[in-house]
Amino acid sequence: MAGGNQSAKPFVFGVDLDSCLGDYDTALKTAIVELREDLAARTGVPLAEWPDNVDDFPPNEVWPIYDSWKFLRDDLTYKRVHARCVIDGHMFERMPLYEGARDTIELLLAIPNVEIAVVTHRAFIDENAHPDLVGYSSAALKQTDQWLRTAGIHVGEPRVSFHLSGKKDTVATDMFIDDSPSNVNRLRLASVPTIVYDQPYNQALPGLRVSAWSEVPAIVVGRMELLRRVREASDELVRFDTPSLGGSTAELRRLALEPVRPSAPLPGLARVLAAANFEHQETGVALSL
Repeated sequence: MAGGNQSAKPFVFGVDLDSCLGDYDTALKTAIVELREDLAARTGVPLAEWPDNVDDFPPNEVWPIYDSWKFLRDDLTYKRVHARCVIDGHMFERMPLYEGARDTIELLLAIPNVEIAVVTHRAFIDENAHPDLVGYSSAALKQTDQWLRTAGIHVGEPRVSFHLSGKKDTVATDMFIDDSPSNVNRLRLASVPTIVYDQPYNQALPGLRVSAWSEVPAIVVGRMELLRRVREASDELVRFDTPSLGGSTAELRRLALEPVRPSAPLPGLARVLAAANFEHQETGVALSL
């Protein structure tokens, strides 16, 4: 079973927050409806354009969000609204957790050697850009901490870490789940196997996709099993004459175990992958070379 060896290298599963672990759209809609009069006064967008019911918002089918919700106008207006919804509406504390997310995180952490890295870009606002943005960062971090605790995701405990970064590929992970097309593309270019969390605005993304957290454990366990099989195949090859494999044992092991995309794979690496039968029929996960 993958992860059965307590001394094995950790398997780090990266998890995005907004619109992946929690329902950002619902939280933002709720706060906008509650604050609409103040938001209209602050931004100068006529009150009549602001939805007065969460069911009256147009579908969020494209990103950035202001291309779907026209009353947000532009990037700065969106940031001002987002900031006030956090500061005044406590949006991050109230964001609904997606069904099954907590159970999935607990299930994954019950597997030896699995680590969870929560990675978010919530500190994306420059408070100097507008007075409405002042106080955003401290409010966002405080609310995020409280929300994670309420959700049962105890950052700081063994095998659970928290990272503030818009460049998700800079955090070392073995697999990731994210909803953002730009994040997914960046992670995949860095050869990080990435699950798309299904949202209306990411339908053009190819590859592995889930619409519920209950689908995640089998994919993660499948990936761990595949890596285990590659290690076993690599160990088996070590017993043979390594010069005949087209490269050193150390190089073969590095290529087999790390999510890299070599421009000219060693001949021996192809043998490792063939021996491991790396295409997994149930999950569709495969090494990208």
